[in-house]
Amino acid sequence: MMNMIREESIYAEIINLSGKQCMLSQNTALMTTRVFLQGECDLSDHRNKLVVVMEEEHDYILTRVHTERMKEIHRELDPHVRAYLALFRIRPESDPSGYVREVQAASHELLPILNDAVYAVPGVEKERFILMAEERNLSVGKNRFRSFHRRKRQGSGGTGRVDRV
Repeated sequence: MMNMIREESIYAEIINLSGKQCMLSQNTALMTTRVFLQGECDLSDHRNKLVVVMEEEHDYILTRVHTERMKEIHRELDPHVRAYLALFRIRPESDPSGYVREVQAASHELLPILNDAVYAVPGVEKERFILMAEERNLSVGKNRFRSFHRRKRQGSGGTGRVDRV
């Protein structure tokens, strides 16, 4: 029983970190755009920290997978993640917009591969995962709708617009 609980805990951790890898790939691409195209140089340190976290957590995941299927998937994933991370060691001297396009394209290509790694965890079915996300989004939408109408009935929502949460 304890082995099963420990195994479930490892799977939960891998799912969480794998999902975080998806977010980090998107966030690092966004920060790259903001630093190199929009001149927000103060975000450079933040972007670099995200890259370090992504690399450290990728390495950590590789040490935690233990089923043959997951090992195989992460062996295939590893060079894609490493190639993506290598882009952040390059300093774009002459063509920052080309560099940003390259990072964005690499992030776009990496995302479905990272998602496949999440779905490869035993017990995670892609369809069930998507349904849970859709149900959560519907629930959030219903709560916003109810909140808006409650405020409107109470007289504080007279502007006719819903505040963003």
